[in-house]
Amino acid sequence: MQNTQKSPLLILGMNRSDYDAMDQNFSDENIPRIGNAPKKYTVLGPLHQTKMEPPENAQSILQAGKTTTEKALQLFDSLAPVTLDFMQGRWQGSGLHTAHPMDGLLEATNWYGKEFIDPETVHPLLFLAPQGEIIKVAPQPMAMKWGLKLPGLKSEFMQPLLGLTPSLLKTEESQARLRMMDYRGKVSATMIYDYLPINDAFRQVDDDTVLGVMDYKESPQPFFFVLRRDSGE
Repeated sequence: MQNTQKSPLLILGMNRSDYDAMDQNFSDENIPRIGNAPKKYTVLGPLHQTKMEPPENAQSILQAGKTTTEKALQLFDSLAPVTLDFMQGRWQGSGLHTAHPMDGLLEATNWYGKEFIDPETVHPLLFLAPQGEIIKVAPQPMAMKWGLKLPGLKSEFMQPLLGLTPSLLKTEESQARLRMMDYRGKVSATMIYDYLPINDAFRQVDDDTVLGVMDYKESPQPFFFVLRRDSGE
């Protein structure tokens, strides 16, 4: 077989004989090992991200900060998946309002964003404390339920109290993991909460921006948010 240079693929679930018969020339050094089963592969897609420009409709929707659930899903489906390495680091977050019960709740509590140290060490909730310090907060199941059922929590009257709440829930412990998972037909980096029935799936808008969808078991309507890479970390 002619020796041609190919981009390495992430391969899982293919037996060795099928792999050997492929008309592609990969060396074992180019194939990432998944767990302790190096000989079982399934093609998921390219490992390396290329520089990406956001779709025109993405820029207008993200600048507006609001859209419909249908249009947000259409945008999300049009975007490319991201790898675990791509998500590493600290990100600043903002909500993308789609008439979801939780729209505005994160902003009312001084939500800052998320931080991904490695696949096993994730801080899903970063908040700005009153003194300006960025703190890590442990997610609370009851708070999620209140956010869905009590829209009055986002009122101006409640905001001073909500702003103080994260300081009472500080933690240095990881509260989530990062995995490659299928959501709406594409395998992409996904954050899995340790103690909540929630997965956050991510898609790439550009090299420093991702669109996230919170898939919450107790809410049929997806919640959308935007993460921008924190260049000042």
